[in-house]
Amino acid sequence: MGRAQAYWTLLSGGFGHLWSSNTLWGLGWAYEGCDRNWKAHLDDPGTVDMERLKGFFDRCRTAELVPDLDHSVMTEGLGSFASDDYGVGDYATAARTADGKLFVAYLPTKRTVTIDTSKLAGAVAAGWYDPTSATWLPVGGAPIENRGTQEFTPPDRNRDGDSDFVLVLETAGGSCAR
Repeated sequence: MGRAQAYWTLLSGGFGHLWSSNTLWGLGWAYEGCDRNWKAHLDDPGTVDMERLKGFFDRCRTAELVPDLDHSVMTEGLGSFASDDYGVGDYATAARTADGKLFVAYLPTKRTVTIDTSKLAGAVAAGWYDPTSATWLPVGGAPIENRGTQEFTPPDRNRDGDSDFVLVLETAGGSCAR
Protein backbone atom coordinates (compact mmCIF):
# COMPACT_ATOMS: atom_id res chain seq x y z
CA MET A 1 0.00 0.00 0.00
CA GLY A 2 2.84 2.40 0.81
CA ARG A 3 4.46 1.97 -2.60
CA ALA A 4 1.18 2.59 -4.41
CA GLN A 5 0.47 5.77 -2.47
CA ALA A 6 3.95 7.09 -3.17
CA TYR A 7 3.80 6.41 -6.93
CA TRP A 8 0.23 7.75 -7.12
CA THR A 9 1.40 10.97 -5.48
CA LEU A 10 4.49 11.53 -7.60
CA LEU A 11 2.88 10.64 -10.94
CA SER A 12 -0.21 12.75 -10.17
CA GLY A 13 1.70 16.00 -9.78
CA GLY A 14 2.80 15.90 -6.15
CA PHE A 15 6.34 17.11 -5.63
CA GLY A 16 7.13 14.81 -2.73
CA HIS A 17 5.93 12.05 -0.50
CA LEU A 18 6.33 11.65 3.24
CA TRP A 19 6.52 8.12 4.55
CA SER A 20 7.34 6.53 7.85
CA SER A 21 6.39 3.72 10.16
CA ASN A 22 5.35 3.76 13.78
CA THR A 23 8.88 2.72 14.68
CA LEU A 24 10.58 5.50 12.75
CA TRP A 25 8.01 8.27 13.06
CA GLY A 26 8.96 9.14 16.60
CA LEU A 27 12.64 8.39 16.03
CA GLY A 28 12.66 6.45 19.25
CA TRP A 29 12.12 9.34 21.62
CA ALA A 30 9.04 11.36 20.71
CA TYR A 31 6.36 9.30 22.40
CA GLU A 32 5.95 6.45 24.79
CA GLY A 33 5.95 3.00 23.27
CA CYS A 34 8.16 3.96 20.34
CA ASP A 35 11.11 1.68 19.69
CA ARG A 36 14.14 3.54 21.03
CA ASN A 37 16.34 1.51 18.70
CA TRP A 38 14.90 3.18 15.60
CA LYS A 39 18.18 3.04 13.67
CA ALA A 40 17.86 -0.75 13.56
CA HIS A 41 14.70 -0.28 11.47
CA LEU A 42 16.20 1.81 8.68
CA ASP A 43 16.38 -1.28 6.49
CA ASP A 44 12.75 -2.30 7.03
CA PRO A 45 10.92 -3.13 3.75
CA GLY A 46 8.92 0.11 3.58
CA THR A 47 12.00 2.24 4.13
CA VAL A 48 13.92 0.41 1.43
CA ASP A 49 10.92 0.76 -0.93
CA MET A 50 11.11 4.54 -0.52
CA GLU A 51 14.86 4.51 -1.20
CA ARG A 52 14.24 2.65 -4.46
CA LEU A 53 11.42 5.05 -5.35
CA LYS A 54 13.74 8.02 -4.80
CA GLY A 55 16.46 6.37 -6.88
CA PHE A 56 14.01 5.76 -9.72
CA PHE A 57 12.72 9.34 -9.79
CA ASP A 58 16.21 10.79 -9.37
CA ARG A 59 17.10 9.23 -12.75
CA CYS A 60 13.99 10.53 -14.49
CA ARG A 61 13.05 14.08 -15.43
CA THR A 62 10.69 14.15 -12.46
CA ALA A 63 10.12 17.89 -12.40
CA GLU A 64 9.02 17.75 -16.04
CA LEU A 65 6.43 14.96 -15.68
CA VAL A 66 2.89 16.02 -16.47
CA PRO A 67 0.09 13.77 -15.15
CA ASP A 68 -1.92 11.95 -17.83
CA LEU A 69 -5.17 13.04 -16.16
CA ASP A 70 -7.19 13.05 -19.37
CA HIS A 71 -5.94 9.53 -20.25
CA SER A 72 -4.78 10.68 -23.66
CA VAL A 73 -1.68 8.45 -23.49
CA MET A 74 -2.77 5.52 -21.31
CA THR A 75 -6.23 4.97 -22.72
CA GLU A 76 -7.30 1.59 -21.30
CA GLY A 77 -6.54 -0.59 -18.31
CA LEU A 78 -6.73 2.30 -15.88
CA GLY A 79 -8.30 0.45 -12.97
CA SER A 80 -10.45 2.25 -10.45
CA PHE A 81 -10.23 4.80 -7.69
CA ALA A 82 -12.71 2.66 -5.75
CA SER A 83 -11.25 1.23 -2.59
CA ASP A 84 -11.10 -2.32 -1.34
CA ASP A 85 -11.62 -3.17 2.33
CA TYR A 86 -8.23 -1.64 3.15
CA GLY A 87 -8.81 1.67 1.41
CA VAL A 88 -6.68 0.76 -1.59
CA GLY A 89 -7.77 1.18 -5.21
CA ASP A 90 -6.07 -0.35 -8.22
CA TYR A 91 -5.80 2.82 -10.31
CA ALA A 92 -2.87 2.89 -12.74
CA THR A 93 -1.49 6.41 -12.65
CA ALA A 94 0.70 7.84 -15.40
CA ALA A 95 2.65 10.90 -16.45
CA ARG A 96 4.80 12.02 -19.36
CA THR A 97 7.08 14.84 -20.24
CA ALA A 98 5.57 17.62 -22.36
CA ASP A 99 8.05 16.85 -25.14
CA GLY A 100 6.79 13.25 -25.28
CA LYS A 101 10.24 11.73 -24.74
CA LEU A 102 9.35 9.97 -21.48
CA PHE A 103 6.22 8.20 -20.25
CA VAL A 104 5.92 6.52 -16.83
CA ALA A 105 2.97 4.50 -15.50
CA TYR A 106 2.62 2.74 -12.15
CA LEU A 107 0.44 -0.37 -12.18
CA PRO A 108 -0.38 -1.48 -8.62
CA THR A 109 -1.92 -4.71 -9.92
CA LYS A 110 -1.34 -6.82 -13.00
CA ARG A 111 -3.41 -5.87 -16.04
CA THR A 112 -2.93 -5.00 -19.67
CA VAL A 113 -2.77 -1.28 -20.42
CA THR A 114 -3.20 0.38 -23.80
CA ILE A 115 -0.85 3.22 -24.70
CA ASP A 116 -1.44 5.66 -27.56
CA THR A 117 2.14 5.75 -28.80
CA SER A 118 1.33 8.54 -31.26
CA LYS A 119 1.49 10.90 -28.25
CA LEU A 120 5.20 10.10 -27.85
CA ALA A 121 8.02 11.97 -29.59
CA GLY A 122 9.36 9.03 -31.56
CA ALA A 123 10.18 5.35 -31.37
CA VAL A 124 10.59 4.29 -27.74
CA ALA A 125 12.45 1.74 -25.73
CA ALA A 126 10.08 0.06 -23.29
CA GLY A 127 10.76 -1.62 -20.00
CA TRP A 128 9.26 -2.69 -16.71
CA TYR A 129 10.85 -1.41 -13.51
CA ASP A 130 10.49 -3.72 -10.52
CA PRO A 131 9.92 -1.42 -7.52
CA THR A 132 10.96 -4.19 -5.10
CA SER A 133 14.39 -4.83 -6.58
CA ALA A 134 15.22 -1.72 -8.67
CA THR A 135 15.77 -3.95 -11.69
CA TRP A 136 14.63 -3.50 -15.29
CA LEU A 137 12.93 -6.01 -17.55
CA PRO A 138 12.93 -5.02 -21.21
CA VAL A 139 9.79 -5.26 -23.30
CA GLY A 140 10.33 -7.35 -26.41
CA GLY A 141 9.97 -5.79 -29.81
CA ALA A 142 11.55 -2.47 -28.88
CA PRO A 143 12.02 0.04 -30.24
CA ILE A 144 8.30 0.57 -30.53
CA GLU A 145 7.15 2.97 -33.23
CA ASN A 146 5.02 5.95 -32.21
CA ARG A 147 1.92 5.22 -34.23
CA GLY A 148 -1.35 3.83 -33.05
CA THR A 149 -1.94 1.98 -29.84
CA GLN A 150 0.15 -0.70 -28.19
CA GLU A 151 -0.78 -3.04 -25.35
CA PHE A 152 1.60 -3.72 -22.48
CA THR A 153 1.24 -6.42 -19.83
CA PRO A 154 3.70 -6.59 -16.92
CA PRO A 155 5.43 -9.76 -15.78
CA ASP A 156 3.48 -11.97 -13.38
CA ARG A 157 5.28 -11.12 -10.15
CA ASN A 158 8.03 -8.82 -8.95
CA ARG A 159 10.88 -10.01 -6.76
CA ASP A 160 8.79 -9.85 -3.58
CA GLY A 161 5.93 -11.81 -5.15
CA ASP A 162 3.69 -8.75 -5.58
CA SER A 163 2.14 -7.69 -8.88
CA ASP A 164 3.05 -3.98 -9.04
CA PHE A 165 5.41 -2.69 -11.75
CA VAL A 166 6.33 0.60 -13.40
CA LEU A 167 6.11 0.88 -17.19
CA VAL A 168 8.68 3.20 -18.73
CA LEU A 169 8.61 4.28 -22.38
CA GLU A 170 11.38 6.61 -23.49
CA THR A 171 13.01 7.97 -26.59
CA ALA A 172 16.75 8.50 -26.80
CA GLY A 173 16.34 11.78 -24.87
CA GLY A 174 13.96 10.40 -22.25
CA SER A 175 16.71 10.44 -19.61
CA CYS A 176 15.32 7.76 -17.32
CA ALA A 177 18.30 5.64 -18.31
CA ARG A 178 18.47 2.19 -16.93
